[in-house]
Amino acid sequence: MPFNKLFGLCLFILIGVIGCKKAEVINYQPYTPPADLRVGTYKGMFQECGTVVCYNIDTTFEISKENNKYYVIFGNHKDEIEYDTPAALDFSGVEFYALDSSGLNYGSMLSGYCRNDSAFVIFTHGWGVYNNNLLSGKKQ
Repeated sequence: MPFNKLFGLCLFILIGVIGCKKAEVINYQPYTPPADLRVGTYKGMFQECGTVVCYNIDTTFEISKENNKYYVIFGNHKDEIEYDTPAALDFSGVEFYALDSSGLNYGSMLSGYCRNDSAFVIFTHGWGVYNNNLLSGKKQ
């Protein structure tokens, strides 16, 4: 085979291989703060316990973000929360109430924690309840 034909064939194969090379696609995922991943509607139950018996009521609640602040919304209540860690696993209510008449001891209205796609909210006496109450749900 003459050199020109061999060179032409190799050049043709090289151009074909280069032309068939797949383009690399880079999937760019912008950073989302962990607290923003908690925002959404949760479906679960509200557990209300008295001195003798507990009641479980199916319900929904929300964790929302407005003006860079996070809120738990349940029924008529909209309580601001702050996450305790950068991973946004534990949170507590921003609003406090007096634990006693001395004015020195205060407690958070609510607290809670998030695990994977679930959230748990524990209400305190300052929220207006006088028994153990738990709100839990899975993100929809």
